[in-house]
Amino acid sequence: LSSILPKNFSIDLLKVKTPPIRTEVLGQFTLDEVMPFVRKTSERIEFKVGDQSYFVKMNSSRYFVFQKSHVCIACGLEGKVFLLEKHPHSNPPHFNLYGEEKGNLVLMTKDHIVPRAKNGSEKLENFVTCCHICNNLKADYDLTYDQVSEVRKVFDANQEASRKARSK
Repeated sequence: LSSILPKNFSIDLLKVKTPPIRTEVLGQFTLDEVMPFVRKTSERIEFKVGDQSYFVKMNSSRYFVFQKSHVCIACGLEGKVFLLEKHPHSNPPHFNLYGEEKGNLVLMTKDHIVPRAKNGSEKLENFVTCCHICNNLKADYDLTYDQVSEVRKVFDANQEASRKARSK
């Protein structure tokens, strides 16, 4: 691993965790039920859950990134389900895309290819889909996505070893 990473690279794998979902889940939708409604305008689109209607802005830059690809560029995790969610202290609901890994949902994010901290732009060309775990592992390090993929393998092995140690 050290042969492919920068010499000064160091990360505490124990600090990289998937945060718990802190939103109210209102409903679950497939990609086919959500992606056709992505648009550049700020109009709200109606989505129904049972007999309840929710109006969602579908112009988030994340949605346009997910249109390019809904697969993590580093580890290959595929985003398969949109959850319609509402934060406790905000009114409008929004969609978050999730992949499933080992029975757990993993948030899919948009990642800056060139980090904002290094003057990366906010243009669509500077974004890729990255799962939350790989995005946090990359942080603002100067890593290629191949390098992030290798770090992710070490992270996964560390997580598995921790699980086995706790179950003893």
